[in-house]
Amino acid sequence: MEAGKEFGFFQAVNHGVGEDVIQGFREAAAEFFRMPAEAKLKHYSNEHNKHCRVFSGSVTSHTDTNDIRYWRDCLKLRCYPVDKLMRHWPSQPETFRERLAKYAVAVQELAQRLLRLIAEGLGLDSQFFEGELTGGETMMNVNYYPRCPEPSLTLGIRPHSDRYILTVLSQGDVSGLQVKHKGRWIGVQPMRNAFVVNFGLQLEVRW
Repeated sequence: MEAGKEFGFFQAVNHGVGEDVIQGFREAAAEFFRMPAEAKLKHYSNEHNKHCRVFSGSVTSHTDTNDIRYWRDCLKLRCYPVDKLMRHWPSQPETFRERLAKYAVAVQELAQRLLRLIAEGLGLDSQFFEGELTGGETMMNVNYYPRCPEPSLTLGIRPHSDRYILTVLSQGDVSGLQVKHKGRWIGVQPMRNAFVVNFGLQLEVRW
């Protein structure tokens, strides 16, 4: 609780999500982004309300100043309830839907457990946040950061605050994530199979 209160972030270990589930998700994501551009192109969209869309910051986005470009590809999926929405997800590569569905369910359950613990830590009933994840919108962003020839001219993602109540992030094995604390950017070193948990704006308002 103290790390979340101080930084708005903490790393969750011994969280109960199986290593095989995490690895299956990462492998499926890597396989998707390795597919030919033609196979991914049918999922490209600028419509934000779609259940599944791919967009590419390396092509379409830049900041208003200094011409810094966002260097990432992103697969954005609505994922709750999984059994109703996974039919909208990409059907390739093989077993992609099944692997991501297993991951989505496990992380959803983890997020619900975390919210119960956060509520108790705030002196509230453990069910205080019930409904925020069980009936609300749950999104999965699968980000891919291609090798960049001029990294000093790019950003993976611009500085931002998440608008949802809670973000559970599988960071991967490559550093790059930073947290702003008291005006300074602090690097978050990856921990094997840990999740970075970010308190979103909705939770900060409730705090």
